[in-house]
Amino acid sequence: MPNLPMYMVVQYLLATCKTVEEAVGRINNVSVVGSSNKNKQFFLHWTMADKTGKGYILEYLDGHRNWHDDKLGILTNDPDYTWHVHNLKNYVALSPTLPGGANGDESGLPPSPDDLSFGTNLLGLPGDLSPPARFVRMFYLRDFSQTERPLFTQSDVIVLLQSLINTVHIVKGTVNKIPRSAASPSEATQWAVMKFPSLGLFYMRTYNNNQWHMLDLTALNKSASWSYPMDDGTL
Repeated sequence: MPNLPMYMVVQYLLATCKTVEEAVGRINNVSVVGSSNKNKQFFLHWTMADKTGKGYILEYLDGHRNWHDDKLGILTNDPDYTWHVHNLKNYVALSPTLPGGANGDESGLPPSPDDLSFGTNLLGLPGDLSPPARFVRMFYLRDFSQTERPLFTQSDVIVLLQSLINTVHIVKGTVNKIPRSAASPSEATQWAVMKFPSLGLFYMRTYNNNQWHMLDLTALNKSASWSYPMDDGTL
């Protein structure tokens, strides 16, 4: 079975596959190899989807390949995907509606002051920038937002997506370097993307330039190489 370096997985699948089912077949027939540091835990994962809406999550835990049906459409960093899914159960008390006591009800509780009531339905939603917190925040905010405002158009989807992306944006300097890895850079959201596989549209922005840029992949000349400058480090 041929080896495939972990940093080549995305390029390999994009160059050889049209569907996620093809991607599964490709990956199952190669050995993805990671760091040369034998003392480093082998933990990697990728999320993939095609224009049909089908999606999978590929994870390697201690060198073992695992496939997950991507029913949630969310993926952050460690721990593993299964841990994140089970962790959602710790926040089932969150609600898209305000508690009854906020407006007064038959429970006997007095109504909450107007300036404190709004947002109490999300009391307990984690607000830090750790991977578990970002996973939980994205899951519940995405679902709750659509109870108030269902999505009807592509513009509705874009507005919601960019709003959700903003809630997990990591500002430079707020998440420091990993203590055990002196060479690692400080965490920050270097770029963000929005993808519409069925339409062939790809939106992207960078840390320094928050203006969305759209690429229409259906209009690209696939017989020639091309580049699209996004960010030179200045405003």
